[in-house]
Amino acid sequence: MIKESTNIAICGERWLPVRGYEGLYEVSSLGRARRVHRPRGMSPTNNDNDGRVRRTGNLMLAPLNATGGHLAFRMVNRDGKAKNLLAHRLVALAFIGPPPTEREFLVRHVNGVPDDNRVENLAWGGHLENQGDRKAHNTRNTGERNSSARLTESEVWSIRERRAKGETVINLGREFGVSNAMISVICLGNAWTHVGGPIQASYSVHGRRKLTPPDHDDIFRMRSEGMPIKEVARRFGISWSIVSKIYLERVGREHSRKRPGGAPKEC
Repeated sequence: MIKESTNIAICGERWLPVRGYEGLYEVSSLGRARRVHRPRGMSPTNNDNDGRVRRTGNLMLAPLNATGGHLAFRMVNRDGKAKNLLAHRLVALAFIGPPPTEREFLVRHVNGVPDDNRVENLAWGGHLENQGDRKAHNTRNTGERNSSARLTESEVWSIRERRAKGETVINLGREFGVSNAMISVICLGNAWTHVGGPIQASYSVHGRRKLTPPDHDDIFRMRSEGMPIKEVARRFGISWSIVSKIYLERVGREHSRKRPGGAPKEC
């Protein structure tokens, strides 16, 4: 991969205009970019929008770090507006051509290295192909690799083990600082699927979940703490009437235990 911003010529490197910036910038078959003409209205010693002093003539652009390990270049159009453009997309548009459809196709990195923008390493592909490449090269932005992740893999494993031993969703959610719904999807294996640990079985009857005794306990606690019945039903994927039935049955049993003899008073 080529990351240098020097003007040194490289054997076999080819240059083509950047689409939409013809006459201003060029991109190479090795993933480099250069400015070939100053935008109209700027003097040779003026600063461009990226804050650096520019001079006339060809000038190699320094790559910028973008999300996911990709590279980008900052380019200024003829109106003086600057924009960061992904390097792999510039190379693909110039040397491969436009995608069959703009919305459905992405640029694939064949070898799985996101900053290797040589034209022979790039190809247009659909979302499923792109995800397949990430899986094959183990570069998916999942689990701890995701910058928004609030849990570690060891914590997820611990959550599943403790839930399997009977700890409640509410207590686990409070301890680990995540929602009750997140604890549930983790324990059911619908999130952090690459992490091990005991997975709770999830059955359904007529499209609804078959609740376990710990689920009944959690539903009762949630309603007792004032959570709206609609929210409880949404979290467990059941109807409002089932939530109400579970709660009222538990209230009845609790009330019966407090009466002498353990049975409700007859009318």
